[in-house]
Amino acid sequence: MEKSPYLIQHKDNPVHWMPWSEKAFVLAKKEDKPILLSVGYAACHWCHVMAHESFEDEGVASLMNEHFINIKVDREERPDIDAIYMSALQAMGVHGGWPMTIFMTPEKKAFWGGTYFSKEPLNGTPSFPNILVGISNAYKNDKTLISENYKAIDDAIRKKNTKDSSGSLSIDILDRVSDQLLNFSDKENGGLKGAPKFPNTATIDNLWRAFIRTGREDFKDQVLLTLRRISNGGIYDQLGGGFSRYSVDDQWLVPHFEKMLYDNALLIDIFSTVYQIEKDPLLRIRVEETIDWVVSDMITSNGGICSAIDADSEGVEGKYYVWKSKEIDDLLQNDSSLFKSIFGVTEEGNFEGNNILFFNGSVTDLSDQSIIKSRSTLLKERAKRVAPLLDDKILTDWNGLMIGALARASKIFNNEDWIEHAEKAYEFIINNLIIDDVLYHSWREDEVRGIAMLDDHVALIDASISLYTVTHNEKYLNIADTQLSYLNKYFLDEERGGYYLTSVNADDVPIRMKISSDSATPSGNGLLFKTLVTWWRLSGRIDLKENISMLEKSFGKVVAENFSSHCTWISGFESFYKGVDFIVVGDSKSSVVKEMVNNIGNLKLNDSMLTIINSDDDLPKNHPAFGKTNVSQATTYICKEQTCSPPILDPDKIKQNLFE
Repeated sequence: MEKSPYLIQHKDNPVHWMPWSEKAFVLAKKEDKPILLSVGYAACHWCHVMAHESFEDEGVASLMNEHFINIKVDREERPDIDAIYMSALQAMGVHGGWPMTIFMTPEKKAFWGGTYFSKEPLNGTPSFPNILVGISNAYKNDKTLISENYKAIDDAIRKKNTKDSSGSLSIDILDRVSDQLLNFSDKENGGLKGAPKFPNTATIDNLWRAFIRTGREDFKDQVLLTLRRISNGGIYDQLGGGFSRYSVDDQWLVPHFEKMLYDNALLIDIFSTVYQIEKDPLLRIRVEETIDWVVSDMITSNGGICSAIDADSEGVEGKYYVWKSKEIDDLLQNDSSLFKSIFGVTEEGNFEGNNILFFNGSVTDLSDQSIIKSRSTLLKERAKRVAPLLDDKILTDWNGLMIGALARASKIFNNEDWIEHAEKAYEFIINNLIIDDVLYHSWREDEVRGIAMLDDHVALIDASISLYTVTHNEKYLNIADTQLSYLNKYFLDEERGGYYLTSVNADDVPIRMKISSDSATPSGNGLLFKTLVTWWRLSGRIDLKENISMLEKSFGKVVAENFSSHCTWISGFESFYKGVDFIVVGDSKSSVVKEMVNNIGNLKLNDSMLTIINSDDDLPKNHPAFGKTNVSQATTYICKEQTCSPPILDPDKIKQNLFE
């Protein structure tokens, strides 16, 4: 019995869907039929469109059933399968996306494919039924062509996957990548040029780091422009909080209405990071509202955090979120005119005769009592509508990203409630997705699915280190240690370095992919590099530094060649070589220590880390300031590249010593 909401959506199709299983491939061999693999996810609008047009159509289903063994995969439940066949699409020269439609042999070798196929001919592309007939005929009658296709695709995937990516980098890559990304940026609307527009948080983070590193205002201006436009646009839910996956236009106005947990985790993180330096109240409000949405709509009663909310309701994309002008007039009465002017509502609308709300006012308007009342009224009315599907499966990697974001935000905004939610979600993962010391990827209705992949282990390590830095609870380090040991035993590429996406025990995929570049989420190798650097700086452990050096060497060449897609990895590189550690020794309640901490907090630095310790406590023995804490008065040490400054006793001398 399948648990994936996406697979359940398709259980009543006339198509004879099978899950990814040995049974399906054995049947394909027995009947000498090709596989039609359809990959999507529950919140995907175009997946729904193709389902309604084709998979629910008796005629199309009959063709599929007659000529193919049909396999349906939830890409969120099996990102390893998705990664393999997305690489196959790219090898065919096809731009990836979902739904993904792959035609392959019973031996799991892709020979042709695409994304969404229309039931009717569209833009010069044959209809889906014609494609089905053509593929079936080719498979039966032209084995040479099929063989040539899958061999070329398979060779391309394996060549890319085994390409020598090792090498070293110079520190000037930091400025080179930032300059390139700034050139790609949309100076009018924020984000990268063109449409559709994705938040691309790793890119925003890189530009912000460039501002902190160089002081150049053009980097800062671009980041603030982007975050404010995202905050004001329709991509942000102006009533309920939270961000949609992307905007179909270049104005951030019309979203693809699905809300994904990972996007919101990454956006909470970047908004919080920027707010540390740029105290823009709009950034704070969006963080608070988005976390409120996560808590109210996404966190289950037992603490786990759900995956996504669908784009569609009642079969219509965005229906839940849009408004007619008259609806607002009737609901808000005398407050309607002000609300409509601030949220861009017109009689004609801005989306298929309806209005997507976008924020057209100043941040002070958000605290106006009339606007607060109006937003609340509309939100309550919206709750009466038929809601989009909540995909309530719990994914280890996405939960890890949100746990880390909540932990870091709790520290920046001094909000203990957020750390409590982070710890509850963490406990849910530990208690429900680890069985007999094995971590799993997905949980729903008391059942786990899929042995964990690299991204799951890494996100759990990142969540562990983030929680430790806030709570100082050693149990988080112990769990991180266990996960890293598991990675080194079952995921490490011992020949070329780096980590595979799947465990050596994952025996149902045709190839173990090794991925270093970011996608919608940070790459597992990139996030691990970044997290290990933080962990090493906290502990000084030699084994962690050895892991870091291995990762640096393993991917240096590919990062140098494609640095704009490796922003997470590059942020770890900057932290490793440029990070600054501040050790403040003394009573945290004393006025001098408080002044030292305050002065450190006012410094604009990337990857600075602050440790406050009593004079009778010790740092880890491999920490560069080990043995320096036994002092009789408040003292600060500044440590860079494992070397520490002389003791600093005057809080006003910290900045001077830093830049000497």
